[in-house]
Amino acid sequence: MTARPDARHPAPSLASRARWLLRATPADHMLAWSVASASLPVVGKHLEPLGAMAAMGVWGFRHMPDFFAASAKSWITPGNAEVRKAERELTHSVAKDALRGVVPAANLAIDWPAPENMPPLWNTLEYRRNVYRSSVRYGDHPSQLLDVWRPKELPVEPAPVLLFVPGGAWVHGSRMLQGYALMSHLAERGWVCLSIDYRVAPHHRWPRHITDVKAAIAWARANVDKFGGDRNFVAIAG
Repeated sequence: MTARPDARHPAPSLASRARWLLRATPADHMLAWSVASASLPVVGKHLEPLGAMAAMGVWGFRHMPDFFAASAKSWITPGNAEVRKAERELTHSVAKDALRGVVPAANLAIDWPAPENMPPLWNTLEYRRNVYRSSVRYGDHPSQLLDVWRPKELPVEPAPVLLFVPGGAWVHGSRMLQGYALMSHLAERGWVCLSIDYRVAPHHRWPRHITDVKAAIAWARANVDKFGGDRNFVAIAG
């Protein structure tokens, strides 16, 4: 019988940890402290939002200068408004070219919505109007919660279902403020959308994150008909 290879990663040595400490930036230290605090017993799960705030703060600190520089350049450059308008109008043709051969041609011959000038975050309250039920349990753990997005009046036939898994590298994932534009758009067109929370690292080890996603899919196939969804049509995005 062939010996099974050892796929485990060796633990970091004192030398490798010392090298990391010498090379790490203040942002790296902030993220490390946030992860370490979330792994503490009892209080760690209550400190997980601090890790998300630290990650967003580091991201903003790194990218905000480039964002402001690009914004200032776009405002000052003569004729740039017309260029940006022309680029937005090309969005539809690019989408059609990408979908041609994948989606039937009849489905592409539609009136495409006009591009929005404001970021989706500004429309958060408007999007949340399509939330039908919040913090529904799909499991026994306190983190196993989901929001149900659906129109107020559903058609007679069961509606297609979308299960949305928030991003965050299984560390800072949260259903808050993620996927709102997509789920609101689908809900207005008769879909039922489920946006889930799941257990995150390091307080919860792998594969509990994936286990939660599978539990949410199983819950949808067993219970989504109570909200007007089709148990036999459950798509997933994230």
